[in-house]
Amino acid sequence: MVDSVGTYASDQYNTALVMQTKATEDQLLQETTSGKKSLSYDGIADVAQQALNLTNENSSISNYLTTNNTVNLNLQGMSQVYSSVQNEISNFQQDLQNYIDNDQGGSADDQQTLQQQAFSALKNMQYYLNTQVNGQYLFSGSDTTTPPFQLNASTLSQFQAEYDGYNTTYGDTSAADLSNTSTSVLNTGSITFNAQNGTISAANPGQFSNLPVGSTVTLTGSAYDGNYSILANDGNTLTVAPSFTAEGDPSTNTYDKTAMITTSTMASQDAGLNIQPVAGVYFSPPGVLASPQAGTFSQLHAGDSFTVSGATDPSNDGNYIVSSVSSDGSSLAIQRAGFTSAPNLDSSGSPDASATISYPTGTSTASLSDATNGINFNSDGTITDNVGGTLLSGVPAGSYITVADANVPSNNGTYLVTANASGTLSVQRTVETSLNDEAANSSAEISNGTATSFSPGALTFDSSSSVVTAANGGSLAGMAVGQTVNVSGSADNDGSYVVTGTFSTPVADEASNTNAQITDGTTSFAGANTGGITFDAASDTMSAANAGSLSGINIGDVIKVSGSASNNGAFVVTGIDPSDSSVTVAPANTAVQVAQNLSLSTSSYYQGNNATVSSEIDNNTPMSYGITAANPAFEKAIRAMALIAEGQTGTAGGLDMNSSRLTAANYLLTSSLGGATSTEGTPPYGAENSGNVSDLSLNLALQQETLSSVTAQQTNFQNFLTTSVGTLTNADPTQTIVELLDQQQALQASYQSLSSVRQLSLLNYLK
Repeated sequence: MVDSVGTYASDQYNTALVMQTKATEDQLLQETTSGKKSLSYDGIADVAQQALNLTNENSSISNYLTTNNTVNLNLQGMSQVYSSVQNEISNFQQDLQNYIDNDQGGSADDQQTLQQQAFSALKNMQYYLNTQVNGQYLFSGSDTTTPPFQLNASTLSQFQAEYDGYNTTYGDTSAADLSNTSTSVLNTGSITFNAQNGTISAANPGQFSNLPVGSTVTLTGSAYDGNYSILANDGNTLTVAPSFTAEGDPSTNTYDKTAMITTSTMASQDAGLNIQPVAGVYFSPPGVLASPQAGTFSQLHAGDSFTVSGATDPSNDGNYIVSSVSSDGSSLAIQRAGFTSAPNLDSSGSPDASATISYPTGTSTASLSDATNGINFNSDGTITDNVGGTLLSGVPAGSYITVADANVPSNNGTYLVTANASGTLSVQRTVETSLNDEAANSSAEISNGTATSFSPGALTFDSSSSVVTAANGGSLAGMAVGQTVNVSGSADNDGSYVVTGTFSTPVADEASNTNAQITDGTTSFAGANTGGITFDAASDTMSAANAGSLSGINIGDVIKVSGSASNNGAFVVTGIDPSDSSVTVAPANTAVQVAQNLSLSTSSYYQGNNATVSSEIDNNTPMSYGITAANPAFEKAIRAMALIAEGQTGTAGGLDMNSSRLTAANYLLTSSLGGATSTEGTPPYGAENSGNVSDLSLNLALQQETLSSVTAQQTNFQNFLTTSVGTLTNADPTQTIVELLDQQQALQASYQSLSSVRQLSLLNYLK
């Protein structure tokens, strides 16, 4: 028992020593295979915090290097664009300078070649400035998914169709070139057009203040849709067309003898002309220039352009184009950039003693007619009276009028009064193509911007009459002529509209009346054919005594009743009897007639935003490198190219008629490139924004140098951090292997010693 206890204690002690040696060998073997002192920070607790801090710093540097690599790619892409753009501008300026130096202004072929070169340069500018890197546009500000340059024309002819150089010109200032805004009658209130003065006016003050002079405004939803160049703007009224002011009176032999008529180089002849008639001239709106002396204007031809200067009334100074010359050369008719979309009124029934003209006046309606002298409907889109204008002089421009009971039914309808010149109404029909046909739609809703709630049940839209009809009787009560309404939830008619007519008259009971007459805008259904009309209030019907006598009336038509005892007014047809002898009409306040909402907008070639793009390239070191396609270095060149490209040769807006654009464009190109613009004279369109391609290239080179220097420093520092972390966490391979071999030898010896000890006993000793 004694030798057994002593042997056991010794055995346990020796075994513990062997296991400790084995653990040391395992640790050294792990360091050898992993290269690390420990697989966790627990194994290097004394330096763990230091190693962790260095590792985090290393990770931060890696993030900067990744960002800086992206920035470097963007800068390289921008460098390529700058170089290409600079070459493009320089090449086009050389083409322009050659044209100017060689005095090629008289050659139509050379003019067209230069304009094609200008448009090609524009297309190339679009290509370069729409460059993408890693799927993102470089020159769109922070809106990197939107192409920054949009030209909206793929050919020179398309560009010139949009900018004819006379009626519609490309913006000649930076503000005009970059204007990109819109407004509508929801903001402006009613919009009034004056064709004689060439003006567009808003009811609400200041609503046009954000539309720069020189910009091209697009008008939609009106009788005069199209593009117009803004010649003047006081915030409330846009002047978009040159206009004469009446000056001189041939009946009293008074003329303007100070006016000078100067022609540019014209399509019809080579030399310009300076005309200042000794006898003088007189100006007659909307566009006649005349002299009491025959032959004064014989040298002018249709298509020639001229400038009036020195007129007694300065408002008559300006540029004009000849549309015709009188046979004796004493007068000119002038083509104007005004509003020319007049309706086709039928004059065959004039003077019309039965027609009535009604228009809203506050909460009531004024009705005008002249059973003695009649009203004239003129084919030029005007309506006049035969009493010197006194009957119609009070109709306000901008109002909606309703013509009823005209001798020629096609003259009936609703019109927008665009001007009232002493009782001569210039009008435009307002109910054409405002809506798309759509059957009763229970999802469609209508509102008028007030707290009024409309529950129409379902809305039906009729394109021929531009009428919106509700399924629920009387549900549109509260809508008034001139209000703006909004339709939503429809299939094809969502949007804003102006109410041009309401139907508030209910059907009243009335026995067969042979004097009652129904018209539907094209046909008159009178008692001689109908046999008399019976009106039934309970069913909202109008029935003719003679079967089939109402044939031709369609659902959706606006019909007008006259000659009845209690039912004169306008109604909307909602149903037709199969026998064509009875029609059902919408109950009062169940339908409205509308015209499209008006809106004005300007658009720029630049489609991105103005947000600055920058990146942190180092701790507290931001680099702003985001240059947009609207930068003055690019904008001035784009504007110069557009000014040369606009206007077809041989027209009033052509380059041959506007040679001043040559030197103006040359100035802008020089300024864009960074040349000495002081040698080019005074800026043609006022002070220009600073900025040129040369400065951009210099700034870019400095940014690239800065980024390269910072990246090199970060790379060196990252190498230092990697080495430092390795010193703290990596094992020394040579030292570790030597120690491992020593431990293996020690372990082998320990195993042998332990084996020998375990064989020792008192019995073996006595043997």
